[in-house]
Amino acid sequence: MEQVLGHFQPNVLSVSKTTSDAGLRALCCVCVGVCLFIFAVRRNGTVFNQKRIKDEKTDLRMFAGLFASGCNDNEPEQKPVELKISFAGENPVEFTVGEQKRLAFTVTGDDLEGLTFAAEPDEALSGWTVVVSAGREGDAYAGALDVTASATPSETAVTLTVTDRNGKPWSATTPTLTAVQAPVTAIDLSRDGTANCYIVSEAGDYMFDAAVRGNGSGDDAAIALADGMKADWLWVTKGLEQEISAVSLDAGKGRIFFTAAGAAKGNAVIALADAAGEIVWSWHLWFTPEPRMVTYANGRVLLDRSLGAVGTTPGSAEAYGLYYQWGRKDPFCGGTAPETSATAFAQAAENSVVNPAFADTHAWKQESGAAVSTLEYAAAHPLSFLSNKGATGVYDWLAKPRADLWNTAKTCYDPCPVGYKVPDRDTWDDFADDQDRYVDGTSEWDGEKYGMTYIFGDLRDWYPTSGYRNRDKGNLAGLATTRTGHYWSNYRSGNTISCFYISKKLSTGKLLQPQSSSKSDAAYGYNVRCCRE
Repeated sequence: MEQVLGHFQPNVLSVSKTTSDAGLRALCCVCVGVCLFIFAVRRNGTVFNQKRIKDEKTDLRMFAGLFASGCNDNEPEQKPVELKISFAGENPVEFTVGEQKRLAFTVTGDDLEGLTFAAEPDEALSGWTVVVSAGREGDAYAGALDVTASATPSETAVTLTVTDRNGKPWSATTPTLTAVQAPVTAIDLSRDGTANCYIVSEAGDYMFDAAVRGNGSGDDAAIALADGMKADWLWVTKGLEQEISAVSLDAGKGRIFFTAAGAAKGNAVIALADAAGEIVWSWHLWFTPEPRMVTYANGRVLLDRSLGAVGTTPGSAEAYGLYYQWGRKDPFCGGTAPETSATAFAQAAENSVVNPAFADTHAWKQESGAAVSTLEYAAAHPLSFLSNKGATGVYDWLAKPRADLWNTAKTCYDPCPVGYKVPDRDTWDDFADDQDRYVDGTSEWDGEKYGMTYIFGDLRDWYPTSGYRNRDKGNLAGLATTRTGHYWSNYRSGNTISCFYISKKLSTGKLLQPQSSSKSDAAYGYNVRCCRE
């Protein structure tokens, strides 16, 4: 933004020109006088009597002219000029890097005709630019220096040179000009703690801690930020390509910065990559109106929507969340129709955009085998749905399964936002009776909108049957005639993992299982409903 600085005490440079030719003229008068004397003597025959000059009158007239010319002290001479240059200020002027400001100046003097102006910054520094302009205003010149600061912090001054009509330069220098980094105004999403997911509900400039994995728990949670690392968005919900911009890593501050336009809802993932382009870690940005907290009869406080959902309207696809393999932080896009093994992730590819900067090595896909079934590979490939069939026929995304990746105490692999975690397994116990049947007035099945509403007092909390991703090929299932919903808990003991399972209400009143352990292999992709820690 341009800024015109107010006038302050002038910094004045004034020089007076004096030129005197009196001595020279006196000498000329003496010489001419001697010449006239000689001619006078000649005329009387005292000197040069050997030769007469025919036209003595002409000679005398000529020398008389020389005498008059040499002794006349009233000949016109160049008039001396005096100029005064006044700058607006004695105090240093501070710029933010790349900023432009206007510095005002005035020029006064006894002769303002034919003035020319030039200005330049300190030659010892680069990156500063200046443009000078000036115009006559009555008995003075009013001007301005449009100064643009360097792109990096530095210090300089600008010298203004005004040349008068006699060709004499007059110079004055501005106060010190300093370029500093712009103050950090971004909202710190990690100010109340770190997580693998941050909620963004309005437009603005944001940042979060890039030196911590998840919530920072565990010995391997710290990220060593090194030279050459960079951050960028990895994938976004289609339509959000312009929603997120200016993604960058400031390793000195340990923060990743980005700008949100605030015009759309959806999801995005930002990745931190090393100098070779390998992803070190990634974070989920959840662009949604701020979720409400809802309190259940058992005192548990949950968010009012599935993780990644952007709405809560029963029957709307906006209420469908993202899908997670048990123990992984990485979200997978879904859809509204079942897929076959051959068309797995077709809807994810259709409904999202992968950053071209990563597209050569990252895409929605399923990968199998022990070589890819590691924590390190999973972190470096957030779009790869991993599947490894164990000797007992159980599918896990790890070749060496671990039961501690999610827990009752939040871990660095937990996908929920700050202050929330994957729920404990008893969170939904009062939704069904001891025979896994729906309970009138507490859990109501909607056969038209395909889902269940939990009722507690005035609370109406919607759980859609948004299906799941299969454990072996990653294809979407549970979205056909027999609609199902699956919501992970943090409980695992060996190969037994607990989830909340919803299915179509049968004539017997079934099937609602608060702690289902069937079809709960860790390689499945289920929804998550985050619970307050």
